[in-house]
Amino acid sequence: MGDVKVTILPRRETREVEAADVAHLLRALGLHQDAYIVIREEVILTRDVRLQAEDQIEVWPVISGGGSAQPGSSRRSSSRGDTSPLTGGS
Repeated sequence: MGDVKVTILPRRETREVEAADVAHLLRALGLHQDAYIVIREEVILTRDVRLQAEDQIEVWPVISGGGSAQPGSSRRSSSRGDTSPLTGGS
């Protein structure tokens, strides 16, 4: 088996890594398995997927965030009569 070409985003750092599967790839890169997703040809791969030497892989950090209103926030209803339960509209 040969090395897999890996691009680590968003830095666009490119490396060649010898890895049999996604789990081994993330370990070889020193990345936590729950903090990154691995993509091949626009398909998200699970940890058990086998890799081939000709694969071109992207590794993206998982980013989570919220858009939910916090209690006591100053979110306003729209002038159109917002009926969202988050804004307290009727």
